[in-house]
Amino acid sequence: MQSWHTRIGAAFLLVAVLWTGPVPAWAFDVDPQGQHASLNGGHFEHRIQKSLKAHGFEVLSHAEWRDMGQPRGEYLLTNAPYTTLYGTAGRTEFLLLSARRNMEIRIEAKYQSVSGSVDEKLPYVYLSLVEAVPEKTVFVVIDGPGWRPGSIDWLRRAAVERRYGTPADKTVRVFSLEEFLGWAEALGQTAKN
Repeated sequence: MQSWHTRIGAAFLLVAVLWTGPVPAWAFDVDPQGQHASLNGGHFEHRIQKSLKAHGFEVLSHAEWRDMGQPRGEYLLTNAPYTTLYGTAGRTEFLLLSARRNMEIRIEAKYQSVSGSVDEKLPYVYLSLVEAVPEKTVFVVIDGPGWRPGSIDWLRRAAVERRYGTPADKTVRVFSLEEFLGWAEALGQTAKN
């Protein structure tokens, strides 16, 4: 069955084809496949990168860093691999490495622009971060207007209460984008002192 967005998009396309005058810009604003959400998610991740780059972190893909021989330094690695709970290959958006600050932080970035089922995956995300990723410090940066009421609060409580067997030596922190940007700013300030 076609979704409402697909039917509306087809109607706009038909109008655009039959239209004899100039095609209005609004005719191209239909988003049947979620490209708008992807663009917002990309902008969200870019803001995370930009905030850390401003404080001396070089942004590289994990593969580029690996091909360089995994040098020590100040890096924000993208597409950071790990083995999932299911034993398969998985990736998180970022891995923050700082030789100067003696930090290694896995960063999972989740953006949801419209309501849907993505927030139902938060328990899996949390368990993966607790059980599967090797880093002892893990951040979840979460943003967007489409999260189901209570989902982010649940994730924050799970992290604070160390639910589901969180090892004593592992820290999971949940940030909004603005909270994370504040953390990055404070990190930059401590580096200057």
